[in-house]
Amino acid sequence: MVALQIKLNQTISPPAQRLVVDGSFGTKTTNAVKIFQQMVNDNTGYPNLRVDGVAGPATWHALLPATDI
Repeated sequence: MVALQIKLNQTISPPAQRLVVDGSFGTKTTNAVKIFQQMVNDNTGYPNLRVDGVAGPATWHALLPATDI
């Protein structure tokens, strides 16, 4: 979960709203995943990315290029 939180911080969070990188998949991480999923659906042509807060394979596929990994 640490890698997920780092990548979400790099991708969607302004500095004042960064996630605490603690490896815990809590409410804030779930909400950040949902924000990322919606952002991807709105902007990058992944209209089938489910906005559910689950960091599954499709979300990771979209997240990795977004952070230039």
